[in-house]
Amino acid sequence: MNNYLKIMLYGALIWVVPYALSMALFPTGIMTTMPNLFKNIMTLSGSITGLVATVLYFKKSKTDIRGAWIVVIIWLVVNWLLDFALLMPYTGYDFGKYFLDIGISYPAMVVGPLAIAYTSKK
Repeated sequence: MNNYLKIMLYGALIWVVPYALSMALFPTGIMTTMPNLFKNIMTLSGSITGLVATVLYFKKSKTDIRGAWIVVIIWLVVNWLLDFALLMPYTGYDFGKYFLDIGISYPAMVVGPLAIAYTSKK
């Protein structure tokens, strides 16, 4: 499989898991009754998924700082594009409100590759 395609698929996985969880939580009303808890659950589930994706990706790929930055940037772009296409139309947010409310949390979900690359640097 093409390496960039693999990176993009892992990036999509990081988006899909929290999205699926949010759909499962939707009937509970937690989004509106406890929005801070909901946001924390989304960030936590995305971060855990990001770390799992990092481990799976770097098990079979070279770990270096440049490569880790490429992975992080692609994962951020994939997640933001999926939000722009599939989430923003339903929220009514403009780009500024989106980044202040949702988009700013994505770096926390995808920093795993940088941590692994910097700690494995010799």
